[in-house]
Parts: sequence; C-alpha cells; structure tokens
Amino acid sequence: MRHIACRPGYVSRGLRLCTNLATFFAFICTSTTFAASVATDRLDYPPGDTVWITGTGFKPSVPLTTGEFVEMSVRHITKSGLSAGEYGPWTAHADPKGNFASFWVVPYNDSIVGATLELTATGLTSGLVATTQFTDANVLLTLTTVIPDTICPGDTAAPGSDSLYLCARLLQGNCGLPLAGRPIRFYWNAGNCGVDNDAEGEDTVMTDANGYACTDMAIPDASGSWVLRVKFDGEDKPNPCPTPGNSACDPNDSNASKRCVTLSNSNICESIVIDTVACCTAPLCSLGTLTSPAACTPDSDFVSFTSSDPDDGLAGCVLYGPGELVAGGWLYEPVGGETVNVRIVCTNLCGDSCVTEFSRSYNPRVQITCLTPNDTTIVQCDPTEVSLPASAIGATCALTNNSPGSLVNGNWVYTPSGDETVNVSIRCISTDFCDTCTASFRVTFDVNAKPSITCPPNLA
Repeated sequence: MRHIACRPGYVSRGLRLCTNLATFFAFICTSTTFAASVATDRLDYPPGDTVWITGTGFKPSVPLTTGEFVEMSVRHITKSGLSAGEYGPWTAHADPKGNFASFWVVPYNDSIVGATLELTATGLTSGLVATTQFTDANVLLTLTTVIPDTICPGDTAAPGSDSLYLCARLLQGNCGLPLAGRPIRFYWNAGNCGVDNDAEGEDTVMTDANGYACTDMAIPDASGSWVLRVKFDGEDKPNPCPTPGNSACDPNDSNASKRCVTLSNSNICESIVIDTVACCTAPLCSLGTLTSPAACTPDSDFVSFTSSDPDDGLAGCVLYGPGELVAGGWLYEPVGGETVNVRIVCTNLCGDSCVTEFSRSYNPRVQITCLTPNDTTIVQCDPTEVSLPASAIGATCALTNNSPGSLVNGNWVYTPSGDETVNVSIRCISTDFCDTCTASFRVTFDVNAKPSITCPPNLA
C-alpha cells in the first residue's frame, strides 16, 4: 500500500486526501460485523472419544498479534429440549484472524449415551456466540480393570513376557444389556488421548454372554507417555433383518427397526506413564494341593490359596468366578452337578500381577426320604403276619435299635405273638453313599382269641 505523509500546518489536496482516507478506514473498522461459527470433526462420538472443535469468525486483533479468548461449554439436550447437565466451561485463544481450535473428551456417563449434545462457543471480548450439536453413541464401552497411573516397561530381552490383564464390558446404551459376541480391540498408542495412530500390540477379543472381553496385554518396552485404547468398531444394521435381531434391547420385537439397529463405535482412552521407577518384583500366587472334591458333594468347598509380594506392595486380589476369597483361600458352596472355573488375579502397587486358575467339578446331589407308616393299631383274631411299607427311593435300608421283624422288598414284615406293641426304626443310605435318612413308627397288635362256651355238668 502507498503511504501519504501530511506535513503539519500545510493545507493541500494531500491533506484532504489523508483526512478522507482516515475517515474511510475508521468507517470500515467500526462497521465490520463478524459471523462466528463453531464445528466438530464428526456428528457422533462414543464415550471416551475426542471431539475436535474448530471455530471461525471471532474477533481478530488490530494490530494482528492475537485474537480474543473464546469460552466453550457442552450441555446435554433432552428429548423435550431442556438442558440436563453442562460440562465446562473451558477457553481457547483465537488466532489473529479470529480462528481457534480445541477439543473435548466425551465422558463415560450412562445418562448421555445416545443423547444430543450442544456445544456453545462465546467470544469473551466480542460477545459473539456460535453453537453446534452432535450426538453420543448408542453403545457403552467401559474398562472394568483399574489401571495404575505408572507401570514398568516390558522386558526388552523377552518382548511380550510382561503383560497387563485387562477387562472391558460392552453394553447397549439405551437398555444397559450386554452385547455378546462382538470384537473388542485392545492396543497401545505412544502419546496422549489426542493421538490415535501407530497401534502397537493389538489384541482382539470377543465379548462373552455378559458383554465382557478380557486379555493379557503385552506392555511396551519403551518408557514414556502412552495411551491404552480399547475399541468397538461399531456394527451396521443387518439388512435383511433376521429374528432375533442384533439389538440386545429388543432382539425379538416384531418391528424390524427395533430388533435390528446400527451400533455406534465406542472407545476408551487411558493415559499411562511407562517408567522404570515403577518396576518391582511381581507378586507371588500360591495354590494349595488341589484334590478332587469328595464323591459326596460337600456343603462347602475350600481351596487353600495365598499371595505375597516381595516388595511388600501387594494391592489386593480379585476373584473372577463364583465363590469368595476368605482368609487363607477360596470358599464355595456347591449346588451339585456343576463345574466352576476360578481365576484369581493378585496385583501389586506397580501393576504387576500373578494369576492362579483352577476348575472344580461336583457330583449331583442325591437326597433321599424315608417312607414309613404312621403309628397304628392292628386288630387280629389270630396272630397273623403283617407287611407295612418301610423304604426310601434310591437307597438301601436296614432295621435299627433292635427292631423286630425284617425288611423284605421295601416292606417291614412281622408276625405278632399276641397282644403287644412294637417300636420299629429304619435307617436308609443312598446308593451313592452321600445321603441318609432315619424314621420310626409304632404298631400295637390287639389279638382277640376265639370265644368259648363252658356248660355246667348234666343234672340228674
């Protein structure tokens, strides 16, 4: 641009030109309006994902050195249009042209899964306001394992020998039911949650019936800032829609749009520092002598188990499976006829762990009941053999307590000697010798002799 200098005290056409130019540029500066806008890089994000934000049209600076501060916040918009919660605020600094960039991480909040979120950006100097909306995904992926902030690097001499046991769970957000048989990817990124590339050591695990996917992740051997990522890549809506559909909420609904749905992708991002300062000796898990359960299923089963840490830094043990961890071991009350799989993971303060796994199989329980008559009275004219039921199904029985008579084909058999009362006791043992029962009954015999007539002698 050509510059015109005006000398003080000199009136000329040049002076009038300077005056007119100054007036023109002042008009331009005072009458310019700014059309602020804000946008996100996508329209839908799963919990834990990063929302990249860009803004334009906010107040620049004169001279061009830096722009104004822009304040941002995110609120949850309900179906009725009301705000159900707000996140933020936080600020970003616009550049000299009034543009800015920022990011926001979608929180792991059950109440916003599948919801509409509104981002508002406000220029703190200009008062300019811009908004945009995006949605949270309809699936919820959570990491169920507590991860230490700092862990020890992997063994460079034997890569993959050091691992971190991880479990994640995948649920359909609008009903909270597990999504089974879906692939979950576990991998590392060097850097922070804003970086999602250069995947290292990827493991893919299918979710079980309860939506859980677990793996032993090899720990990178390089120290530094790392990110552990767990991802579900989403699922297209089946077409044609089968029955049952792919929805965990309404798999058998007559409406195809309910039983078949598009499942959003979802991911978890956990920042972890890998540093040798966290290195320590792994804890020790010790399982006692493991013998087969008794042939007769016990009321409770106890397996001896201990854990220790050479550095006295044992953080605790977690049981994956039925039963409970008690002092000195594992305790379980079997039902009978089942097989249980037990996994115990003990972790120290450095994140190192030891794992113990075992299985227990229990025989079905056989319970028997003794079947005997109630106490009774039997009237006879002559002493006659009687037979009364006295047995137990699936068992062998015998008389006890010097009971008279005998047991024949599931009956008590006895012939009275006359009027008498007898007490009968039996004891039965199940065919697997695991259950017993006892019973007693009383029988009173009333034997009435035939009547006789005595005549006096004949009279003369």
